[in-house]
Amino acid sequence: LLVYIAFTLLDCIGITNSVKAQFVASGFCVCLLLFYGVSATTIFNTSNLFSSGYTSSSLLGVLKGLPFAMQFFDGFEEIPLLMDYAKTPDKTIPKGLTVCYLTVLCLAFLVLITTAGATSTKNLLSSDAPLMDVIDLVFGAGTPTSDIFAYLICIGLLANFFTFVIYSSQQLQFIAATGRLPYFLSYRNPETNAPVAASIVCS
Repeated sequence: LLVYIAFTLLDCIGITNSVKAQFVASGFCVCLLLFYGVSATTIFNTSNLFSSGYTSSSLLGVLKGLPFAMQFFDGFEEIPLLMDYAKTPDKTIPKGLTVCYLTVLCLAFLVLITTAGATSTKNLLSSDAPLMDVIDLVFGAGTPTSDIFAYLICIGLLANFFTFVIYSSQQLQFIAATGRLPYFLSYRNPETNAPVAASIVCS
């Protein structure tokens, strides 16, 4: 609740401040995943990559892997919603999209390969938190490093989850401005252009 209140206030004060905060949060999460990837390589075993059950031709196997792919590549369509706040949107928005796709592509392969090589397929398929299981294998379950990593993941998820509130408030404001939603949702701060009402409702 405190995180939501803080980010909602930040969003109402000005989108630019929110985006800067999200940029820092995203960088923090990238660092966490890089730390994870480096840690996982210390117990990497090539034989795990080709162990039984690693691939599946069934529809169920595809569906099990789908959340991983969707989580990584969800949200790129929201970047153009910042067009009103960019000084040169025709240049910065395409560059931003390109950098995002390349970064996420590299991180997706890093996580996929290092996780699959760090432990057996049986352990991965039966795990509810495969990344934490690998960290526990590297540093030991319940150790300070493992616990700190778990807390940092939670902080990163909280901060990045609010990214969707920022962009959904933009969408809500745009739709309200066309008259398809209650008009009060279209209100923007005259100085910062922040969609105040839409941000609060989305939060």
